[in-house]
Amino acid sequence: MIDIDEILAGARLPETTVRLCLRGDLQAELERVEAEEQDMAPSLAGSAAPQIRAAMADATITITIRALPRREWTQLVAQYPPRRDVAGDQALGVDEPGFFPPLMRRSVVDPQLTSEQWDHLESVLTSRQWDHLVTAAWRINRGDVVPLP
Repeated sequence: MIDIDEILAGARLPETTVRLCLRGDLQAELERVEAEEQDMAPSLAGSAAPQIRAAMADATITITIRALPRREWTQLVAQYPPRRDVAGDQALGVDEPGFFPPLMRRSVVDPQLTSEQWDHLESVLTSRQWDHLVTAAWRINRGDVVPLP
């Protein structure tokens, strides 16, 4: 027989992680070095790529996103109703530009960021990096938690 109290006591909200390199300038440097190395004779190539990759790894953060409890999610969605004239908002059911910043600030559990750090992070992210974060937060809140067979 299932002990529901035991299962409830161990219940945890789903989490996911997103890794972001905050030194995008190094990507161009890596591409340049790798292109130069392809043009060199193998015996002359002294690869700088590993050092660049190491610098990129040092500038990469792993962000842990945790789903919101259902009631908190519902309250947040209610605060940002979709704009009537925006098809994307209508499809998602929320005012996209208004909804996602507070969703991210509530969903990210590691690293714990101050308001100033959030502002700074948002100012250095590319649109694609932001999309990775919000997609992960949306999926963790609206996707399935698949049970084991």
